[in-house]
Amino acid sequence: MSGTGEWSGALGLLEDYITRARWWPWKTGGRRPVLVKTAFVEDIAHLKFSDGDNVYQASFILGDHPGLPSDRLIPYKGRFIYEAEYDKRFLDAVKRVPGVDVELSSDLTPVVVSARPLTLDSTNVLSLVETVSGERLVLKSYRLLPRVNMEYECLVKLSREGFKNAPRVRGLVYEDGEPIAMLLQYIPGYNDAGYPFYVELTEWLKNQGTRLNVGLSAKLGVITGGLHSALNKPGDRGFFGLEEVSDRDVLKWEERLSKRVKFILEKFDEYARVKGFEWLAYWREVFEKRGLQAVEEARSLLDRFLHAYKARIHQDLHLLQMIYDPGENEFYIIDFEGEPGRSLEERLEKEPPLRDVASLVRSFHYLSFAALLNTLGGSVDSLARRVLEEDPAQAWRRTHLTSMVYSYLARTGPLGLHGLGDRLVRDVDSLLKPWIVERALYELAYELMYRPDWTPIPLLGLLRLY
Repeated sequence: MSGTGEWSGALGLLEDYITRARWWPWKTGGRRPVLVKTAFVEDIAHLKFSDGDNVYQASFILGDHPGLPSDRLIPYKGRFIYEAEYDKRFLDAVKRVPGVDVELSSDLTPVVVSARPLTLDSTNVLSLVETVSGERLVLKSYRLLPRVNMEYECLVKLSREGFKNAPRVRGLVYEDGEPIAMLLQYIPGYNDAGYPFYVELTEWLKNQGTRLNVGLSAKLGVITGGLHSALNKPGDRGFFGLEEVSDRDVLKWEERLSKRVKFILEKFDEYARVKGFEWLAYWREVFEKRGLQAVEEARSLLDRFLHAYKARIHQDLHLLQMIYDPGENEFYIIDFEGEPGRSLEERLEKEPPLRDVASLVRSFHYLSFAALLNTLGGSVDSLARRVLEEDPAQAWRRTHLTSMVYSYLARTGPLGLHGLGDRLVRDVDSLLKPWIVERALYELAYELMYRPDWTPIPLLGLLRLY
């Protein structure tokens, strides 16, 4: 269908736009979208398309210049075509597309008076919309349509359970019964829950008499425990709920460690042949002499989870996946799409709840290194060599992480979420260690791929629990 009425002749322009879009993964691969469904209804064009492996959806709207950057606009017949979620007409327009349904909370005023991008640097479309009653909402529209939308499943479940530390679902957009977009509670504050900790650590590095607000880190532990409780209620089955860890699970986790080590060594080999990265040879030696020993220690600890519980968890929980609202002195967990780089099948897997806690531990390592870099200066490489010998932030970090971990244990231990009995508290460090190492390996692989200058940061994390 080439388009009707105002849209006549626009389809080719839309296909070309898709190939350049931030969220299209084949910009350098020459792969073009294969249309599965097209609908042109008045002022909206809705497309569903495939790259041969995955299915995507996108809606476009025709209007006057919306104030978007030029690469987000398609000039057309004296007007502009742009992604419809950035327009206040989207909800009214998309529900006229065949097969699309819009469900809104009964107390939500459906009239939208404004819409603007929340960010343009995302593989999903995020806009901030405001209703006529003054309520602000985040519209999150999924371009890639997974077989199972983890974020949809988790946020709907958390809203139903009354979990207060994640955005409430205020509306849903379905196509042929599958979720393609959500309207979520807008939470004001810092889009980095590390902010209050960073400020405090910066002051503490100047004056170690600075009083530490361990209540904040304790709150993180309690909230994480509440998250795990809400996602794994007694009687939950299938996507949610507890399951016993099997030999196959432990073997899978051991293989993941091996695959990541192999990848990391291969990346070090690649950089050894690249001019300007000679300094990485030092960190390869650290990895081989000390990091691999930590990996083997972690591997030997994984069987402690045999016959314990695995559960539905966040899987990518770190301080940048939380919002800190200073007015309410509260944290909110966001982005339930699983750990980047995993296949859908791997994202759907359940894992021990302590893995989320380990990811938060790793996040404090990144935060403390950033504060040290800001305070002491120098390059990442030079500072990391100094930290390798003596970490000026370790005492601060240990204080907060001890508070967070034991608050988490106090929240979840009595609920039986772990299946570890008395070992949960007695052996907590050895239970956390394999997941801290596993997460640090993920981060090390990521940095070597995308930010090689940051390689020393996660490598340091392999060598220290807290």
